[in-house]
Amino acid sequence: MTTKVLVIEDDERTRRLYKAAMAFQGINVSTAANASAGFKKFLSFKPDLVILDIMLSGDGEMNIIKKFREHGETHTLPVIILTDLKDESIRKEASILGACEYLVKSENSIGDLITKVRTILKIEVGQGAKQTKK
Repeated sequence: MTTKVLVIEDDERTRRLYKAAMAFQGINVSTAANASAGFKKFLSFKPDLVILDIMLSGDGEMNIIKKFREHGETHTLPVIILTDLKDESIRKEASILGACEYLVKSENSIGDLITKVRTILKIEVGQGAKQTKK
């Protein structure tokens, strides 16, 4: 079964970069430009992990994580916050809501992000994303 990751990011170039880099690793990636589209795609795509920019224009910073957590099937879905915010109070709130990682974009490369995805989903390096270690 192919690993599926949903990227919710309002910047189009960033979405394309993340999608291309993860697809190169054999990860099936779907993207959304805002929280509303992201939640709809999340329901239909059924990702194994979500990468979320909490600075989505027009959305409350943590509202979408709360929606994921309120949805019965996904209350344990791994969520990586990838943002420009270095605010410690927001980092704490993300942790309380169950985000498994909080990464500041300027401090983490695309390689760092892929390493986190592989670690969280237990994907062995060199195995591609089709086989996961159980």
